[in-house]
Amino acid sequence: MNKKLQHYIKRIKEGMLKDMWHETLWIYQYARHYWKQMAFYTGLGLVNTAFSLVSSLISRDMVDIITGKQTGLLAQTFCFFIIFAIGNILLSQLSTYFSNKISISVDNEIKADIFNKMLVTDLEAIQNYHTGDLLTRWSSDASNISNGILNWIPNLIIFTARFISAFALVCYNDFIFAILALLGVPVSMFMSRRLLKRMRNNNKRSAAMNASMSGFNQEAFSNIQTIKAFNLIELYSRHLRELQRDYLDKRLEYQRLSMVTSVKMTCTGHAV
Repeated sequence: MNKKLQHYIKRIKEGMLKDMWHETLWIYQYARHYWKQMAFYTGLGLVNTAFSLVSSLISRDMVDIITGKQTGLLAQTFCFFIIFAIGNILLSQLSTYFSNKISISVDNEIKADIFNKMLVTDLEAIQNYHTGDLLTRWSSDASNISNGILNWIPNLIIFTARFISAFALVCYNDFIFAILALLGVPVSMFMSRRLLKRMRNNNKRSAAMNASMSGFNQEAFSNIQTIKAFNLIELYSRHLRELQRDYLDKRLEYQRLSMVTSVKMTCTGHAV
């Protein structure tokens, strides 16, 4: 435990927090034009959380009314439950719509900026990179960054509010159970940290494999006339099969890791 703590203290002294702050500023410079939409998305998420909380309370009241045989209040409570359930569905769909709109808008802006910088970059410098790497940086990496726009501050606020409201609701119903559930959080975090680190490393290998496949396809289609003229069809076909086998192995490895991670996290959650 002391080694872990010393490791984190060392990383902080090395400037980890400063690097995270600079990365956050860099990411959100693309999202500054959409801050109103992001604020609206965050507000929708908080309202959706409130609707879910009220729906849970109404569901509990319905059970109490049925078991207590208070049939006079059943119809009114059921109507409230339907109204809040429909409202929850509409808010969820609206949040999804704005999430996609913001992500795609930021994604387009990042890709346009990267494309412009590639065009003005010195040709010798850009030729040091494989075509597949450039395509991966322009497409996949840019999309990951744009998705992170919402996954950082807005979703942090929303999920924090959901956690607090859910914990308060559990405390209201059974305080001892809430404390026991809260004590299990460090165990889940410790288990997930190792698994997520392996998932992240596997994602890097998959991204490199995607870059190789993309670069090979781009070069093959660009030089298809040369390939036919020098009778290199068999060579390129054999190389494609090799890349596809490597790609299949990487994807299956990733799928196996995902399955193991899901099973372990589920078992940990049940055990906690």
